Amino acid sequence: MKSIFLTTMLIAAALSNKEAQAPLIAPHLIAPDDIGNSLEEYHHRRQALALNFKNHSHPIHLIDITHTALIVSYENGIVVMGFNHAKGQPTSQLSVYEGQFDSRVFDSKKFEMSSLDSAENIYTSTDVSIAQDKYNQIYIGKLKEQNGAESFTARVVFNKTLMTHHSNIE
Repeated sequence: MKSIFLTTMLIAAALSNKEAQAPLIAPHLIAPDDIGNSLEEYHHRRQALALNFKNHSHPIHLIDITHTALIVSYENGIVVMGFNHAKGQPTSQLSVYEGQFDSRVFDSKKFEMSSLDSAENIYTSTDVSIAQDKYNQIYIGKLKEQNGAESFTARVVFNKTLMTHHSNIE
C-alpha cells in the first residue's frame, strides 16, 4: 500500500513538474544529511526550491548547480541561490530581473572580479555574487570554500538595465 501511494505521488509530481517546465536537478548533488532519503524525494525538494522563487513563473533552464549554488534562468531574469554544503539547505538568494539574455559557461580561471572591465553594480550575498560590467555583461559567481575568493561560473548578457532583489533566507 505504501509503495502504491509513493508511486502515485511520484507520477503526480512528475506531471506537475512537466507542466511547470521545471529544470532538472542532478541526482548526484545529495548532501550528507540526505543520504537516507530517496533520490525522488531529493529531486522534488530541489525542484520545488527552483520553482518557488518570487516573481518568476517560467523557468527556462538550469545554468549551473553545485553543492553550494543553484543558478536558474527565467524569461525575465536570473536567480542564484546559495546552499550550505553540509546540510544542503538554502542560505541566501540573489535575483536579477528584466531583459532577455543568453547564457554561456566559460573558463572561470580567466575571470576574476578584478579583471572585469569597469565592473559596476556588484551585488553580494552570503555565498553568491553578481557583477555587471560596462557592456551589460553579468558575471555570476559562488565563493570558493577554501579561501573565500570569487570563482565565476557563468556569464549572462542582458539587453536591459538591471534591477535586483537580494534576500537572506533564514
